Amino acid sequence: STGNDIYPTAQNVSWSSHNFKTLLTWSPEPTGYSYTVEYSVYLCYGLEMCINSFTKHSSTTECDLTMDLTELNQTYSADVVSEPKLGDPLDVEEYPYTKSERFCPYKDTTIGKPNFTFEVNESKNKITLHIQDPVSAIRGANNELLKMREIFKEELK
Repeated sequence: STGNDIYPTAQNVSWSSHNFKTLLTWSPEPTGYSYTVEYSVYLCYGLEMCINSFTKHSSTTECDLTMDLTELNQTYSADVVSEPKLGDPLDVEEYPYTKSERFCPYKDTTIGKPNFTFEVNESKNKITLHIQDPVSAIRGANNELLKMREIFKEELK
């Protein structure tokens, strides 16, 4: 963390991602101040680029970045900035912040298990197993939720 310590810095900043639903969480709950989350993308040679503000002046300790981290193979980082509440005067140039660990959705999301159902025919000599892929939080070109098989198709054999 860095900057003026007029506001407490965020603690325990961590990523969690299940089926590509990606949340950044931290503590403590703000009292008398707010948080803004700024995320960036790492490009070649570890350089950061494209800083984007997402959650601005939030009184919560969670930011859903699912719809923003659309390049699943990119590596991201986020800063949780402690700053005045919306409407309060801005009194310093740089507010204290805490940087997250790096996060890559493709490598770091936890994949849920598929659903299994089965049918037994009337003569009880045949069982059919149906496997349904987990659905991700990622939307395709037609705004439909993608199945894991559609995201990992190059990796599946």
